[in-house]
Amino acid sequence: MISEQTERLAARFWEDAGVEESFPRTLEQIVRCMNPGLAVHSLKRLSPQAVQDWLRSYGHAVELYTEERWLNGCLYAHRGTGFVFVEAELSPGWRRVVIAHETAHFLAHYAGPRRRTERRLGPTLLAVLDGERGATEAEQLAACLADVSVQPHVHFMDRTAEGAYAEPVAEAERLADELGLELLAPWQAVFASMRGRGPWPGIASDWQQVLQIRFGLPPGWASHYAKRLIGAARGRLAFSQALGL
Repeated sequence: MISEQTERLAARFWEDAGVEESFPRTLEQIVRCMNPGLAVHSLKRLSPQAVQDWLRSYGHAVELYTEERWLNGCLYAHRGTGFVFVEAELSPGWRRVVIAHETAHFLAHYAGPRRRTERRLGPTLLAVLDGERGATEAEQLAACLADVSVQPHVHFMDRTAEGAYAEPVAEAERLADELGLELLAPWQAVFASMRGRGPWPGIASDWQQVLQIRFGLPPGWASHYAKRLIGAARGRLAFSQALGL
């Protein structure tokens, strides 16, 4: 259905939150209360330059070496704090998935690795992750043995000339999409909503309708996710039939 990593990250997120948000979720209040927390800021005509200007105005001397383009969302994290920037003109549904996507990046590619490095090697390595100093040879060896990275965090904003993401950025984006959807519309909750609506697993348009109305996904995301979920539902049905269940 989804990867074990995604399920583990989503479960940890709601465990840390202490309460699960009702549907349709926005995540905005939840992420502000996380430890470490995320601040959500809306900017009109969001772009790398707009993000850089905002950060500098609040004392963050940041250089974003990436091509200038319009963005729906962006994550900046440093020294344990994070900022999610969202295009101010997005519809509520798009705002919802953008915040979930950027939160997923924070969980999977920043807070999670940071927490794991600190747990295995101690807090002194955080300065290395923050780019304040290089790792010593002893620290590099310890990191290798502990199976953690001591490389400073980097960005995933660059694209190829064709507008696509290069590996491993594409894999990071795929995980952020998967985790973001699991935070907004957990597959088990969606399955539960679809049970009892006629012959199982039904048709994709019914799944899309539930994803839009109950879980608040915009049409494009709902259509994509509906096809994926109904495919998984058919696979589960075929497996059960093969077992004679």
